[in-house]
Amino acid sequence: MESDELDLLYAEYTQTDYLEASADLPKWNEDQTAVLHKPIPPTKAFEESRSELDRIRDMAAKSLDLEEVPVSESLAALYLEQGQRAMAVRVYRRLMLRFPSKLGYFRDCIDQIDSKPPR
Repeated sequence: MESDELDLLYAEYTQTDYLEASADLPKWNEDQTAVLHKPIPPTKAFEESRSELDRIRDMAAKSLDLEEVPVSESLAALYLEQGQRAMAVRVYRRLMLRFPSKLGYFRDCIDQIDSKPPR
């Protein structure tokens, strides 16, 4: 190779110079900018992972739903130890519905919780 060819090969180009020198590149127009703003359709793998994520979220929400959790006096006591007084009251109220014979006892427990100042 001659030195002129080598100089041409190793000449520093700016990005603009390269794009202007490249005749193979299409001309940019308004239609191509619309393509940039068009949403990419989700793939099947993405939809499957999203449905799995939704399933996991539903399970997590269900686990936090007190209506689905078996309640007991021990659970109410545990909530009290953790400082979650509102949750303990909810448990006692559900226990009142499940065991109407102990209604007075559970009402006293709720009154004790309400009468104590928060920690």
